[in-house]
Amino acid sequence: MRRRFVHQARKAGLPLNLSEASLLWQVKQEPGISQSGVATLLDLETISVVRLVDSLQRACLLERRPHPRDRRIWTLWLTEAGETAAAASCQ
Repeated sequence: MRRRFVHQARKAGLPLNLSEASLLWQVKQEPGISQSGVATLLDLETISVVRLVDSLQRACLLERRPHPRDRRIWTLWLTEAGETAAAASCQ
């Protein structure tokens, strides 16, 4: 399954690994989800999610926004390019 995903991602010209694509897809399903929420859903350590988010943010696919009521929490949102990548990674 992993090899098939990597093959499809390369064919589509996406510079994503399976973890990055999973994170993008989760944010697409739940815009504004917290980093810790994604970590729980994907069964990853929080630090691993932070590294993935850093990578996706550098690639301009994802952005962090402060939580409206709790300044300790960052919420995750797809950029336009992230929306396109999330859709393409699941085809």
